[in-house]
This record gives sequence, structure tokens and C-alpha cells, in this order.
Amino acid sequence: MKTKTAKRILIGTVVMLILSTLTVGTHISASSEEASPIATSAVEGTHELIPKIARGSSIPTSTWNIANKGSYSFQGYSTTYNDLYTEYRFSGCSSYDITVKNHFDSNLVVTVCRAADGKVLNSYTFPGNSETSFTLNVSNMWYLEFGAPCDVTGTISAAE
Repeated sequence: MKTKTAKRILIGTVVMLILSTLTVGTHISASSEEASPIATSAVEGTHELIPKIARGSSIPTSTWNIANKGSYSFQGYSTTYNDLYTEYRFSGCSSYDITVKNHFDSNLVVTVCRAADGKVLNSYTFPGNSETSFTLNVSNMWYLEFGAPCDVTGTISAAE
């Protein structure tokens, strides 16, 4: 009888550890300046990135028209294997200036995906602790995916 009780306690403990890792491992926050793994309140004008696990396998459905609404700022942090995504798909321009700041020591993979079907349009790898800007030329609606683990901030605006 003691063996069954000990097994149940052990299994319950393992399940709780696994669940706590899944829910605590990904932290998303919003800030207007720098990424802060402990920030919990949103600051107007900056958008949080959405973990894949929260979105499921569907692509973002809300659209941010850069030409009408202006630039889009984002921030996200994930210490697990949950990739992060922009909350919106983007439209309104044919060229976009994108700035990405990688706050981790390791490389960050950023993937541009077509909003209609999630097809990869382009992929970029940024070194750790770096800030990089690039111009994206695309006529379709699109969104960004950030490979986990990551700690990233950035902006998307209309190219000049």
C-alpha cells in the first residue's frame, strides 16, 4: 500500500513540474524601450509577441496596415521552445523597414511568413546581443516568427 501511495505522489509531482515549466517558461511583456523579462504591464504603442502555444497552429488574423496606422513596435521573451509571433499580419506597403534587437547571447532566427498560408517567404539569422535593420520587399500580407528561446524588441515601418 505504501508503494502505491509513493508512486502516486511521485507521478503527481512530475506532472506538476512539467505543467509549471510549460506555463511559466514563456513570458510576454510589453515595453516602449528595452525588453524586460519581468515587466508585466503594457505600454501604449508597443505590442507583445504571441507564443505559438497561445495561438495554436493558426496564423494571426488581425491586420495592421502600416500605411494607415503607422509603425508597429514589438517585444517578446520566451525561455522555452515556444516560438513567438507578431500579434498582427502586416499590409499597406510594398517595402518595410524592420529593426530587430536580439537581447540574448545566442543567434536569433526571424522568419517572414505569408499570412494567407504561413509559407516561409524569407528567414534571417541575427547574432546575439545585436541590433540589425533590413528592408523587406513583399506585396502579400505577412507576419514575423521569432525562434525560441528569444528576447527580442523591434519596429516595423514603411520604407522610405
